[in-house]
Parts: sequence; structure tokens; C-alpha cells
Amino acid sequence: MMRTIKHKVKRFARNEDGATAVEFALVSVLFLSVVFAIMEFGRFFWISHQFQFAVEDTTRSAAVRGNMSPQDIEDTIVETMSLTGIGAASLNITIAETQISGVNFIEVTGSYDFKPFLPVPGLSDTLTVNAASRMPTRPDS
Repeated sequence: MMRTIKHKVKRFARNEDGATAVEFALVSVLFLSVVFAIMEFGRFFWISHQFQFAVEDTTRSAAVRGNMSPQDIEDTIVETMSLTGIGAASLNITIAETQISGVNFIEVTGSYDFKPFLPVPGLSDTLTVNAASRMPTRPDS
């Protein structure tokens, strides 16, 4: 009886059936975590760059045209960002007209709280995306 138990234990220890499935289960968790992290950081940088572009492009348009109201500027940024799925409620936009050394400038700054789809260990629930642009306005003729 003792011999049969010993024999069964040795046979079980040599048996490699299912080893691949166990290895896959261990490695796939790490692999999928890395894939989703790459996707989240890619989405973060895409939104960050799109937001900076929207602020810069709108500031440039306002400086060249000279007749855009602050509401028009904000609406243009919101419209551009709506292409990324971000609504007006998520954006915080500030518009200011300043004068430095006799030159008039229009300054547009904005912020957006980025919320990852999946929680990222070690990071807060939201990451703030900031964008800013300053352009000299066209002198009045």
C-alpha cells in the first residue's frame, strides 16, 4: 500500500499535463497589464496633445481675426475637443487679454482632469492635463 502511494506521488510529480495552461495564466496577467497601460498612456498623451493643439489654434485664430469674443474662443476649443469625446463640462478654460511692453496679448489657458478607464496603481484617480498659449494681437488699424 505504501508503495502504491509513493508510486502515485512520483507519477504525479513527473506529469506535465496542464503546465502550459498554468504558465499562460501567470504570464498573461502581466502581459495584459502592460498592454492596457500602454493604451492608457497613449490615450493620455493623445488627449494632452489634442488639447494643446486646440488651445494654440484657437488663440492663433483669435489673435489674427481680432473679433472673437471670449465665448467664441471657448466654443471653438470645446468643439475641437468634442472630437476626442470630451465635453464642455470637463474643460476649464480661462481667457485673458494682457499688455506687456506696449504689446497686447491674448492668453488662453485650460485644464482637463483625465480619468483612466482602468485604475493605475501608484497614481491618483485623475491626472490634470494643462494647455496654455499666448499670442500677440493684431494692432488696430
